[in-house]
Amino acid sequence: MNNALLSAAQSHMQAGQLAEAETLCHQILQQQPHSIEALSWLALIAEQTDRLADSVAYYEQILQQAPHSAETHSNLGSVLCRQGRRADAIAHHQKAVALMPQDAEAYYNLGVAFYEDGQLDRAIVHYQQAIALNPQHANAHNNLGIALSKQGNLSGAIDHYQQAVTLNPDHINAHNSLGVALFNQGRLADAAAHYQQAIALNPRYFSAHNNLGIALQRQGKRADAIAAYQTALALKPDYASAYDNLGTVLQEQGKLEDAIVQYRRAIAYDPACANAYNNLGSALKEQGNLNEAIACCLQAIQLQPNHADAHNNYASALVE
Repeated sequence: MNNALLSAAQSHMQAGQLAEAETLCHQILQQQPHSIEALSWLALIAEQTDRLADSVAYYEQILQQAPHSAETHSNLGSVLCRQGRRADAIAHHQKAVALMPQDAEAYYNLGVAFYEDGQLDRAIVHYQQAIALNPQHANAHNNLGIALSKQGNLSGAIDHYQQAVTLNPDHINAHNSLGVALFNQGRLADAAAHYQQAIALNPRYFSAHNNLGIALQRQGKRADAIAAYQTALALKPDYASAYDNLGTVLQEQGKLEDAIVQYRRAIAYDPACANAYNNLGSALKEQGNLNEAIACCLQAIQLQPNHADAHNNYASALVE
């Protein structure tokens, strides 16, 4: 009977019918309270429906019966990471690695947990180990690229992003990340091409539209940049960065009032956006509204003390 219910639950899971699958799993537990298979499905369903505390509880029940289940330790670690319980997540992923020392995915998951915890060096080591065990692991290449980029190693990051998109040409995040790295190297046309590839794979990828706008703007293609920013905002109406970027193009076109409107929208959606305060200060200074310009530049400096442009605009407004 339980086998039939498990089979039916699995069919519902594969069809995306999570509520039906969950009901069947609970029926199984009524007959067999310690069914690891039913608890595993319930943990997965809870995770997919963002009931992370429930998912953790189910995985912990499994570990009470099977403390050496490497897969359960790994799955639990991933849920704990999503909860922000990074130390606990790392501990469970380390157990998974100890139980499966030749498993690339275990090292990859541990790398993710270290990255989320801000331990870049340890994340890099574990991504590299995952790749050593499975050179075809596109996600490990992508994540290694992200970690290297964060350390300022753009050439190393680009190498791994390129590996990721070679292994998986449909890897949307790798195309976008590769675009960012190429942009930071000044390779604007190459960057735009990868943003466009990410958008082709997912037209609703709003950050890729925003990034494409930045590359197009830097190339002097202002009309195309505006269109890209507007698409990003249509997809994500509270996207502060896109409002800020749209404002900079309008300011370049001499449309100060329109630019100021966009900067104020960016700040309304993200009051901690130092760049928007700085850009607003720049536009107000250009408009002759020096007192408010000074206040905006000071706010940018307070939010981000190392914002060089804000210090420059502040000094310039004081001189005027």
